[in-house]
Amino acid sequence: MKKRVLIPVDFSQGSLNALEHGIFIANAIDAYVRIMHVRAEKKFAVPFNFKEIERQNVKSAKDFCEILVEKYRKSVKNDLDYKLREGKVYEEVVNQAKYSDIYHLALSLPSGMVLPGENLRILF
Repeated sequence: MKKRVLIPVDFSQGSLNALEHGIFIANAIDAYVRIMHVRAEKKFAVPFNFKEIERQNVKSAKDFCEILVEKYRKSVKNDLDYKLREGKVYEEVVNQAKYSDIYHLALSLPSGMVLPGENLRILF
């Protein structure tokens, strides 16, 4: 069975740092990388720290995930893909980890936040 690292992103600088660290860990353990974004609202706004990509016709979270995949694909030893989900962030992250048989979960979490789940290796 192939190892997978799940890296949830909300497009904040903290989550992009977690993405880079998660890719480093994935390469070290010869794992595949899945970027995940949970859409809690219907409307998508380009994150404030990435206004320069508005010129690239980014209109959705899907567009932004595709930009991230394009940007980081060459730095990943194995495959890199993404998954979009809707709902409560913590529930969807745990569900994705469970159903995708995730080996590692690389996160950038607010202080004190805990995700329920079993048998996950969580990196902060």
